[in-house]
Amino acid sequence: DPCAIFGPVPFSPLHLVMHALVPVLLSLLVVSSRAGPSVEGSLDHHHHHPANDDDDDDNTHEPVSPEPLLHAESLEEYYAAMEGLTGDDLRHALHEKIKGHTVFSYKQLWSILQDTDEDPEHAGNVLELYTRTSIPGVDHGGSKTEWNREHVWAKSHGFPSSTMPPYTDVHHLRPAHPYVNSVRSAKDFDDGGEPLSPDLSELCPTCATDDDSFRPAEVVRGDVARMLFYMDVRYEGDASDEPDLQVVEGVGTGTEPKIGSLCTLLKWHALDPVSDVERQRNDRIYNSWQHNRNPFIDHPEYVEEIFGSTCS
Repeated sequence: DPCAIFGPVPFSPLHLVMHALVPVLLSLLVVSSRAGPSVEGSLDHHHHHPANDDDDDDNTHEPVSPEPLLHAESLEEYYAAMEGLTGDDLRHALHEKIKGHTVFSYKQLWSILQDTDEDPEHAGNVLELYTRTSIPGVDHGGSKTEWNREHVWAKSHGFPSSTMPPYTDVHHLRPAHPYVNSVRSAKDFDDGGEPLSPDLSELCPTCATDDDSFRPAEVVRGDVARMLFYMDVRYEGDASDEPDLQVVEGVGTGTEPKIGSLCTLLKWHALDPVSDVERQRNDRIYNSWQHNRNPFIDHPEYVEEIFGSTCS
């Protein structure tokens, strides 16, 4: 024992100060080690974006395998019953052909969209709808470097429950950049509006929005229109949990089972013709998943026959 040999060791004022500070310094180190995200992560977390109609925290997926048709019909066979029909007769015949498709769960869509929306030039990637960004299919979620599921026909417009067939209809579910998806929210589609915020304008230079409408990138405006026309004809309110969906003229449709704006969508359909990417997607949905087709991709002329009389 040193004290037994040398006697008590005297403490200077400096010793006393250091003795008092040590517990304080240790407590600060503990608090620091438990702190939240870094400054960079914090900035990303607080990046403000509007509420999103498709926001959900469920990033889990259920394994699902394609179910290839054993006897897929040719396009001629598929549309044989529509030969010579126009107007309401054509609408009814198409509805009868495309209704009753195979329905999947919302969790299974993470896997299905990796197939239906695969980038033809980069296997394993998906193409985000509004930005046309190619991103690894496995990178899904809600951050700015991931993709999430966009209901092109906003789910609050007629089918708020995930148990309803249109909620998970792959023909209008698309990968999207989460932040751009949030800006679109549940708005109708129309021309006009202001460019997106500077960071999002870099991703989608020709997108625009205002209080009640959203304008997607020029290269996919026809795609959007044809998906909405499909939903209008597919869902007539004649089956359980299936609303009667209607594409209507104007915007501000709220939570009704309607979406606009019809005349703008007709114009977009004419200006942005069907692409090979749309055809590939339609084929994959028919052959491997839902086993029904979007007729307005296979026969673009049907759009005018069914919807054209409303607009000059």
